[in-house]
Amino acid sequence: FYNVGVCAAPTRYPLGTLLNIGTVVYDGISYLFDKEGITLQCKDTPQNTPLETPVDMESFGFYDAVTHNPAIKHFGIFKVVSDHFKPDTLSKDMVKSLLFQKIDEIV
Repeated sequence: FYNVGVCAAPTRYPLGTLLNIGTVVYDGISYLFDKEGITLQCKDTPQNTPLETPVDMESFGFYDAVTHNPAIKHFGIFKVVSDHFKPDTLSKDMVKSLLFQKIDEIV
């Protein structure tokens, strides 16, 4: 099972960068599941203030669901950088384009 989506990220990650997530931080607690991946913070609202790590709004919900299902043994989270903490710049077409440009790498 894979969660594929977009995230905000610091400017050191150019727009369109594909990120392999290894740790999700939610509500101050870190959940490590892949030592090779990077850290992503999961927030409940869009973030306008730059943070030190990439941020999304659904990774913890996905992580919580897959880790509580004993039938799911393997999972991953991939995010494409869509903005640098400027969620108002996003459009549906832009998000689709960013994801489709990375689909071969994800597969």
